[in-house]
Amino acid sequence: MRTGQTLAFTGAGVSVAAGYPTWAQLIEKLAQKTRERVGDKIRYGEDDIPIEVVAGLKFLVAAEIFAEALGEHYHAILRHEFAPKNDFIPDIQTLVGLPFRHFLTSNYDPTLESALSQPGQSCPYLCLHDDKVAAQFLCDLTDRQQPRHVVHVHGRYDVPERIVLTETQYGSQYTNSAVVKGFWTIVTIRESCVFFGFSFSDLDLLSGFRTAKREFNLQSRHFGVLPLAEGASEMAQRAQLGVTYGIQPVFFSPVDEKYSGYGQLLQMIKDQMQTSLTPRLAPPDSVAPEPQTARSLGVEALSSGESSDVNSLLKLTKNNLRKHRTGGLL
Repeated sequence: MRTGQTLAFTGAGVSVAAGYPTWAQLIEKLAQKTRERVGDKIRYGEDDIPIEVVAGLKFLVAAEIFAEALGEHYHAILRHEFAPKNDFIPDIQTLVGLPFRHFLTSNYDPTLESALSQPGQSCPYLCLHDDKVAAQFLCDLTDRQQPRHVVHVHGRYDVPERIVLTETQYGSQYTNSAVVKGFWTIVTIRESCVFFGFSFSDLDLLSGFRTAKREFNLQSRHFGVLPLAEGASEMAQRAQLGVTYGIQPVFFSPVDEKYSGYGQLLQMIKDQMQTSLTPRLAPPDSVAPEPQTARSLGVEALSSGESSDVNSLLKLTKNNLRKHRTGGLL
């Protein structure tokens, strides 16, 4: 991260602090609005399905059925739910203060660009559905002078018609868009990414990471900041993410229902920027010309010193968990 070349990825867990809904809460809101309009059952095909049954389906399927039932009101709901808020959120300010080159997000709200903007200078942003703009962003990605951007990978509240939320929309984005495929190929293979507030349940988004892990056996290139509940197996979760996606988890103790441990870990990471504990990740312009090798795609093996740094970070994380579990503070 100290190179300033690492990418951050934020999920719904980051924007929750600003008052935006999680995926589950959004489905609940759509269920409520649908009930207000059509009653307790939805006509879908030849069946009348109780709304509570639809709400219990997989998120993408439930969203699609509710979207069809709500019609034109669906887009208005999304625009309203993810409209700008003016709250100052300390954890978000700490996050955007970290030296990430760009911020990728699956969120529809403008929280990141608001936090990154300065008086008289707005933070640039783009959406992957804008093929021309997204393609130019990818072409400029190795330019160290490229301004810091927020990239909305699933759309933004102000163009609700292009938000990716339903099963059909996910299929269109991840199956039919060459730009989206190219974007995730580059991010997963030649960039380094740190996830925040992401549940790792979005299998379509993660498919590129899984492919990269299988084909190139990438290790310790991507990281995920995750809560570790009391009694949960750290080793099991670490093995699951590492083997499947090549993502190294950095755990924190939730501490309380407000996830106070997350803010403390963010501050810890910020403090460690001045030490040697942060993993030194390969910059994107260090690509060698040889074809068909991991190194030719910008993937560099960790040196012994870099491996030591990664191990130090993991040790620091374990110390963080232990202190929280014994009532200590960072």
